Amino acid sequence: MDRVKKQACDTELVFCHSGQRNLFIFKDAVIVVFKKLDENLKSQNYPTPAAQRFNEQKEIEGIPASLPRIELGYVTDVAGASLNGIYAVRRLGHIIDWSINLSDADEPRQRDIKFA
Repeated sequence: MDRVKKQACDTELVFCHSGQRNLFIFKDAVIVVFKKLDENLKSQNYPTPAAQRFNEQKEIEGIPASLPRIELGYVTDVAGASLNGIYAVRRLGHIIDWSINLSDADEPRQRDIKFA
């Protein structure tokens, strides 16, 4: 599976591991991780020390703190049968710094996402 993830990448999108995490680094500017989110846009993983450091935007195993970490996640309905939304979320510890609903075509902030 790692081979497939690496083959899907190129010079602008790099796949790597940090502990148990599968990470994608986009244009050496941002770290992206894919997660299932709850209705409060919080990830469902157990808060290990590594997960806490990741969410606090601190350095973790070979990943500098200078790269912002973004969770791209999906929210399902209560039964888990349908998708309620797809979001980009930046957390600072337990606080959500910002979030964008990527599945909402009327979300005006989607136009503001730029990676130089």
